[in-house]
Amino acid sequence: VVYLSLASIAHNRIDDRLRHEAAEVKSLVALQRVSNIQNALSEIANAEGTGLVFYRIVKEDGTSIAESDATMWTGLNADKDVLRALNEPFFATMKIPPGAEPLRVMYSRLGSGMVLQAALRQEHELQPLHDLQGILIVVGVAGLAASCLMGWIAAKRVLGPLDRMTRIAQSIAAGNFDDRVAMVSEDAELDRLAGAFNTMLDRIQLFMRELREMNDSIAHDLRTVLARMHLATGSRRADPRRGQ
Repeated sequence: VVYLSLASIAHNRIDDRLRHEAAEVKSLVALQRVSNIQNALSEIANAEGTGLVFYRIVKEDGTSIAESDATMWTGLNADKDVLRALNEPFFATMKIPPGAEPLRVMYSRLGSGMVLQAALRQEHELQPLHDLQGILIVVGVAGLAASCLMGWIAAKRVLGPLDRMTRIAQSIAAGNFDDRVAMVSEDAELDRLAGAFNTMLDRIQLFMRELREMNDSIAHDLRTVLARMHLATGSRRADPRRGQ
């Protein structure tokens, strides 16, 4: 968000600078004769730096009237489609040649059928933004690495006790009811979960003990009854008259 905000401000400043340059050229052209327009453009471009800015005044059909030093601006031509449809200042970003640093180009009417084409190299204006981008990339990568490390540590801290609970649950499923989950003093939520788990195990173990005792009691009673029945059956076999 910070980078996008600063980028928008930087690009708006570039456009404002081009508008200011266009206003200055327009005022100079209004004071100069057509024969002196070339000298006026050259003076303005030389003051700014011919490698940094470029000015060209053309007719609506694209015919050049005057331009500043174009030695470092080879390939930058007036767009006839833009000239035909131009009603208000038009801005475009382009690369001449392709792959080169971007240029910001503005078209603005000067009156009397003339149009100003002004171009500005953005690299110098956007260099602080590029430096900030590099800083943000480094900080972002470092932050991502740190967040991944912290996430791994947090996941290990949380999943470790859960993994122990899983192993204990598997041990209980195998019939061992004596295991318990160790409490984790650093995490109150896991402590509550471990406490609830251990309470459940205590109740299950108590239930199994009572069930075992009840089974033993039932088995003992059944053995007693069967023993008595066996004795009664044996005594009847021994005394046939009883059976009659």
